[in-house]
Amino acid sequence: MNLRPITMDFLVQAGYGCIGFYAKYSPIEMFGNNKGPKIQPVSIGLHLHI
Repeated sequence: MNLRPITMDFLVQAGYGCIGFYAKYSPIEMFGNNKGPKIQPVSIGLHLHI
């Protein structure tokens, strides 16, 4: 699929008590140059610490 073998991500996490939040962003495109669509992965989520 011509994915890049190495990536770099920025990760931000915060929380209070048993609830946490995170956001992750990759400034580097997912696929190699001219090997696929220009996609930059982003994810957000919620942590529940039990």
